[in-house]
Amino acid sequence: MRTAKHVIVLIIVAACLSATTVAAKEEGASMKFPEMGAFHEVIYKIWHEYYPAGDFEAVRAICPKLSESMEALSKAELPEVYQHRSEVFQKRRAALQASVDDLVKMAKEGDDAAMKSGVERLHHAFHGLVRAIHSRPRSLDEFHAVLYLMWHEDYPKKDLDALKKRIPELSARMDRLMAQTLKGPYRVSAEAYDSARDALNKEVRSLVDSLSEGGQDAVWKALNRVHDRYRELDHLFDG
Repeated sequence: MRTAKHVIVLIIVAACLSATTVAAKEEGASMKFPEMGAFHEVIYKIWHEYYPAGDFEAVRAICPKLSESMEALSKAELPEVYQHRSEVFQKRRAALQASVDDLVKMAKEGDDAAMKSGVERLHHAFHGLVRAIHSRPRSLDEFHAVLYLMWHEDYPKKDLDALKKRIPELSARMDRLMAQTLKGPYRVSAEAYDSARDALNKEVRSLVDSLSEGGQDAVWKALNRVHDRYRELDHLFDG
């Protein structure tokens, strides 16, 4: 019994350390570019709280703060460490500005359906801006494109049939990710990358197995683990 308690404690500690590591990496990226971090705080609420709940009145209410943080980001100088990505950053920042302007206009004139589309375009534009300064291997972005649909469309609706249809493509892109050697101007150690990628691959295989061996709860739990491992791998490139 005592041994079992010790195992449970170790599991809890490990989980806490993992969450702390991810948070620390996010904080580090924001410290290098505080205006980007401040904008992210606003869009995080919109994308992870208001959008899933369909609370577009809350989105409308936060639009002034969104505009304010966008104005600060537009005036901010790109930190020296990211200057080699300046050209693509400027283009994507302009695209983000346009998506913010559109959403603010919709908040005054549009219905909830228009707001929903506007939020999706805003998130896509911000995602592009982040990747302008923190580029990823192409195979990782391709994997994320499928996982994104699973996580933001199938999972909220608990649409198991839609998820099953995406599984073959997710597996194929995981295979390509495993086959690609890490090359390019990435400030990531090969050891850390391989370890995080192996962990993601393990959970993708577990997700595939859960479709035939477990019920719906097992499938959604497996998807959560895939998403967690993907985030850990993705955050390696935020440094």
